[in-house]
Amino acid sequence: MTRHSRILILVVLLAMLAMLATAAVAQHRGHRPGHGASRGHGGDAAPFARMLDRLDLSDEQREQVRQRIAERRQANQGLMQQMRERRQALTDAIHAEQFDDLAIRAAAASVAELEADIAVERALGLRDVLDVLTAEQRDEARTMIQRHRERLESGEAGFRGHRRHHAPGERGQGRQELGD
Repeated sequence: MTRHSRILILVVLLAMLAMLATAAVAQHRGHRPGHGASRGHGGDAAPFARMLDRLDLSDEQREQVRQRIAERRQANQGLMQQMRERRQALTDAIHAEQFDDLAIRAAAASVAELEADIAVERALGLRDVLDVLTAEQRDEARTMIQRHRERLESGEAGFRGHRRHHAPGERGQGRQELGD
């Protein structure tokens, strides 16, 4: 498995965790999947809510998922603050008046180190959520994750799972043709 594939898998797993969290919170608050702000306007809740619906979680499972995600979010707030600070330091190093490749490399390495820590925490969070599911629900969740990964790799799905309306590298061609 290539490094790119591993990173893609991690990103997809993290996205699934975020989707589970959003849907669990929305359903806990009494929102119905596919309705309200998440519908048709690029919201993140609808795909996750659909996944939770397909998994047919019990009320107890939904509450456990919500609690586990809330605990992880609170525990990771410090990491996220550190990431904001480290990214700002990297940006400052890149845009410094005096070019200093060592400072840029050090700041980038610091960001990368923290990204690894955050990735591990997110994977643990996903594991926490998967542990709430039955074996059948976990299998179904893994199948959905795999399908989503395949769609991303094939280019069928863009960011947030939206279908692309252009082929890779074609973005904006229509506007250029109009200007000719």
